[in-house]
Parts: sequence; structure tokens; C-alpha cells
Amino acid sequence: MKLGLIISSFFYFVMIIMLMQNEDGSCNGCLESERIGLLDIKHYFLSHKGADPYNELGSWVDDRVSNCCTWDRVTCSNTSSGHITQLSLDELLSDPMIMNVSLFRPFEELRLLDLSWNEIIGCMGNEGFPRLQKLETLDLSYNRLNNTNILLSLNGLTALKTLNLGANSLDSFSAQGMFSFI
Repeated sequence: MKLGLIISSFFYFVMIIMLMQNEDGSCNGCLESERIGLLDIKHYFLSHKGADPYNELGSWVDDRVSNCCTWDRVTCSNTSSGHITQLSLDELLSDPMIMNVSLFRPFEELRLLDLSWNEIIGCMGNEGFPRLQKLETLDLSYNRLNNTNILLSLNGLTALKTLNLGANSLDSFSAQGMFSFI
């Protein structure tokens, strides 16, 4: 009798695990494309001098079974989709860099992106902030942005409600006509 209970409990456990698996067969809680995207961002940041002095990206490990929704500075949707909705990448750099915004391409459900306090002096990436059509909040404050070319990379962020460019060295400019959604 006990053996039958143990066997049925085991099969019940296996069925629950199978139901929790993603399409790719992993149980990592986030999409594989977004996990790889996070690792690309980590590699990009760490390739710059003075990056992540307190090892705050240490939880971002290249391990398929690691749940990137539990990584520091990452928030995923509260649904079963596993999409990343918030990235808090503030205060990771102490030396100036040009941000490669094409690194954010995998995060189509991103709602909040915090890149403040990173010594960013400009952006590159021929598509601007690609595919971030659901981005509502972008914080680029306390960087070293000193011209308006950053605004050109923001064109197409149709859901953007909050843009923080405070404490940069931006010259006076007019945003009229800069955004197609204004």
C-alpha cells in the first residue's frame, strides 16, 4: 500500500514538473531569448572599465536552469509568460561609455528601464531603442549626455509616459517634431 502511494506521488510530481516547463523544455522562469539578452548586457557592461564594482550582476549566471526572473535588478511579469518587464541597471559604471541600445532588442515586454547614474555619454545602435513599444518609463538621469542625439534614439517609444533626463549636460533644445507621438 505504501509503495503504491509513493509511486503515485512520484508520477504526480513528474506531471507537475512537466506542466511547469517552458516550450524549450527548461524550467527557468524566463524566456531563453531574454536570458541570453541579459547575459549580453552583462558582458557589455563588464567590458568597460569600472563596471559593476560591487558585483551586483553576480546573480546573472550563464546557466540554463537559473531563473533569470530571480536575478538582481530584474523583474518579470506576474503572469506565466516569464517576460522581463523591468530592468534596473542604475549605478553600474564609473567610467564614461556609449550605450549600445540594440542590446535591449529581446525585451519586447519591457515597461521600465533605469540606466541612471552610469556615465553614459551617448547611445549607439542603428535602430535606437528597438522594439520597446511597451516601454513606459525610461530613466537616463545623472549621466553625461551632452547633446540631443539621444532624443533621436527615442523615436518610436509610443508608450513612453516618463522620460527622466535630469542632471545631464543637455543644451537647450526644442523637442517639437522630434517625436512622432507628441
